[in-house]
Amino acid sequence: MVGPLEIDFPEMYISHGQYQSGPHLAKQLLDFPDSNLNQKQLQQVLGIINFIRDFIPHVSHSASVLSALLNKNPPPRSPHHTEVVATFKNMAQRPPPLTIPSIGQLILQTDDSDDYWEQSLFEEKEGKQSYCGHASGQFKNAQKHYHTIYKEILTVKYGIQKFDFHLRTRCFTV
Repeated sequence: MVGPLEIDFPEMYISHGQYQSGPHLAKQLLDFPDSNLNQKQLQQVLGIINFIRDFIPHVSHSASVLSALLNKNPPPRSPHHTEVVATFKNMAQRPPPLTIPSIGQLILQTDDSDDYWEQSLFEEKEGKQSYCGHASGQFKNAQKHYHTIYKEILTVKYGIQKFDFHLRTRCFTV
């Protein structure tokens, strides 16, 4: 094998074909209080979450709850907002390592609801599935009124766009 087995960048740790977000980002989240975040703190929390969102499944719905607090006329703060911040802080401490896809069969797993979409990319090799990535988002207002089939097609499209680098030259399963 040529080159090092481990590389430790400030934002990313790569080891044995897997990568994780750097621990300092998760530690930064712990510096924020769970409740009564001011506008600047809320923006900083959402910025950190946005940076590590590929490592944390099911981010979009929770992030949109916090993003709504940045609107011109925000909803009143509630215990739910505190729960969301605490959940993010907890999930960011132990994000699953992502596998860099190699020669195995790629599987794009999609899911959508009325308002949100998400997909995960897995690699199946020698009977074992490895987690390669995650993406999620919110449908635009017009898209929220689409028929379920069209939302599912849109979700697959977003997944292919997100994981284009890995899927472009490969056969994969949806």
